[in-house]
Amino acid sequence: KFAGSFCILSDITELKNMENAEREQRTLADALRETATLLGSTLNMNEVLDRILEYVGRVVPHDAANVMILEGDLLRTIRGRSIHAPHADENPTSQPVYWKTHPFFSHVVLTGTPVIMPADTGTQDLSRHLRITRLRSFVSAPIKVKNQLIGLINLGSTTPNFYHSQHADRLMAFSSQAGLALENARLFDETHQRAQYLSLLNEITQTAIHSSNLNETMGLISQQMMRMFNADGAYIT
Repeated sequence: KFAGSFCILSDITELKNMENAEREQRTLADALRETATLLGSTLNMNEVLDRILEYVGRVVPHDAANVMILEGDLLRTIRGRSIHAPHADENPTSQPVYWKTHPFFSHVVLTGTPVIMPADTGTQDLSRHLRITRLRSFVSAPIKVKNQLIGLINLGSTTPNFYHSQHADRLMAFSSQAGLALENARLFDETHQRAQYLSLLNEITQTAIHSSNLNETMGLISQQMMRMFNADGAYIT
């Protein structure tokens, strides 16, 4: 006759939490590795900026994102992207931010660490710079090159209190990769510009050596000077 049953119960909540955390870490590592490869596959500055905005969603979900460059006391948005405009905006219309008077930005600039901000702490400026007025949660991380801050990457979500410390840590890891990609692109641009500069100098020298007509020489040199300095006009007096 059945008289009853005997059982042993074991709480595996902690084990499951560890498994989930490990799975998330693997997913993050895979995303960062893939993103690093993709960011490093181009040395064009504009393409790097576009890819930063495209790939950051693999690491941290968001409804809007932008990249700001530090210029002394100002932060200037150089690229933006939102759910309403999935293609990167190459010419953001928002005005530069005087970061010293903005608690959100000043924290990131002065400490070099990421920061999270809910919408109820005076974030109208952030919404304007991210091009969506109904954003309710923000996270920002510094972009550094050789431990020197060169800019910020900002994300916004329409969900209130969406971001937490884990998002900030992930964005920080991503911004480190972004900084390296931007520095490589900058060095490539400098090398390319230097090569163009030396080539133009050589052309000017050859023009001066081989031309027998003074007016023709001056005209050619003026044209080459315009190319060298990206000028709209050049005058030799």
